[in-house]
Amino acid sequence: MDRVALTRYALAALGGARLDRLTRQQLELALAKTFPDVPAWRSQSVRLMLEWLEQDGHLQPVTPASGRRFVPPTWMLTAQGRDAIAAELTRLRKLREHAQRLAARRAHGSPHMRLWRLLRARGHLTAKEAAETLVDAGDDAAVERATRQAHQLLMRWRKLAPDAIQVGARRVDGHVRYVLARDDQYPPEAQA
Repeated sequence: MDRVALTRYALAALGGARLDRLTRQQLELALAKTFPDVPAWRSQSVRLMLEWLEQDGHLQPVTPASGRRFVPPTWMLTAQGRDAIAAELTRLRKLREHAQRLAARRAHGSPHMRLWRLLRARGHLTAKEAAETLVDAGDDAAVERATRQAHQLLMRWRKLAPDAIQVGARRVDGHVRYVLARDDQYPPEAQA
């Protein structure tokens, strides 16, 4: 792992542990608790994390009180460190939300997957055809809304993967015809 990744791991672990002062052992415990899927944290990695956090101004060493026999090296979190932790926790929260959105888009009955399966089955499709197929008949307002949503999704997919979805040369009743050029299991935005 590189410096950026190790620093991010350390900041996330410190944010989860809510420690203002810490020793190397406390950081190791926080890392193990925050990231249980990562195999045992090597002592050298933890030492490097502490060193880099100190160099970046996130931690500052605490000098032990005189007269004490052995005090393990201790660091104190700085204001810059608190800001970095808050930023890292926000970044992780956004990544988690993004992963949840992708999972929802991949869900079997989601509108994204229903439209994608319809396009895969037919090979070509207009937004109007998709809406009329996927929405209950008789509800004109719902069909119009679904037509706009299908058109927006198909345009977004075409921009994300122009080699997978192309605009056909032919229009059907004034509606753009989308052609599936490359068949994938998931729509382009759910493949990240």
